[in-house]
This record gives sequence, structure tokens and C-alpha cells, in this order.
Amino acid sequence: MGYDMLEQQEEQRRVSTDIAIKAKALRVCEFHGMAFSGDSFGAAERLSLACQIANSMWSAGKIEAGLFASRRDLTDSIKSAIDDHPATGCTFNDCPND
Repeated sequence: MGYDMLEQQEEQRRVSTDIAIKAKALRVCEFHGMAFSGDSFGAAERLSLACQIANSMWSAGKIEAGLFASRRDLTDSIKSAIDDHPATGCTFNDCPND
């Protein structure tokens, strides 16, 4: 599928965030659906697992061709997605998770 630049960036972000969630590098608030990274304990291992999942998906053809220029772009995007989400948890003031 052809994307304009903004659509491609949004789709890259969605795919990267989904992979980070699969690896438990990001968690999702069950009440608000917001992704966050949670505590930093084991963060390096979770990032490594996310990259392993991404590479496996790339090899199996489960990442849309042309969405990322390379595996490196994919793993860099995952790291950015993790880094860009709040670290402490859901940011909604009324969240019962806090």
C-alpha cells in the first residue's frame, strides 16, 4: 500500500508500538488504552525481546514491504516508540491504576 509521508510515519509508529507491547516493553492501561513503559527494571531485556520479535516478523514477511527501509529502521522505530511513551504509567488523573 502506498502511503504519504505522514501516513507512513503513523503506520510505522503503530507497528513499532504493537511490537513493543507484544514484548512487554510497553504496557497498556486497561482503563484508558494508553501505552506506557512502566518501571525501568528489565527495560534493556524487553527492548532486546522487542527487536527479536521485529526481526522474526521481518524474516517471515509479516512487516509490510516498504513500510521500513531496513530492519535497522524498524528496530530504531521500536526504541523511539518506547522512549516516547510516558515512563510512570497512565497519565489520566482519574486512573485507578495509579
